[in-house]
Amino acid sequence: MLPAGNVDFNDSHNAIWGSAPGDVWAVGDLGGISHWDGTGWTQSTYGALPFFPFLNKVHGSSAGDVWVAGRNFDASTGIILHYEP
Repeated sequence: MLPAGNVDFNDSHNAIWGSAPGDVWAVGDLGGISHWDGTGWTQSTYGALPFFPFLNKVHGSSAGDVWVAGRNFDASTGIILHYEP
């Protein structure tokens, strides 16, 4: 299900959650946040070099209420992100 041939796609995911078959989220190392919309994956990155966080939990109550948790690059600080369109 990952984009074939896309060398920039971060496939190091640690957790996955979805509200429906057309709304699936995956998060992972290097700040990778991937979203499946039912037809394809898109990806965004939280953070910037050299400070990418390690994201390891994703959950929500609906497609418009998604939470991500992880830790900072040096493990000294927790990170919580909230998505709402």
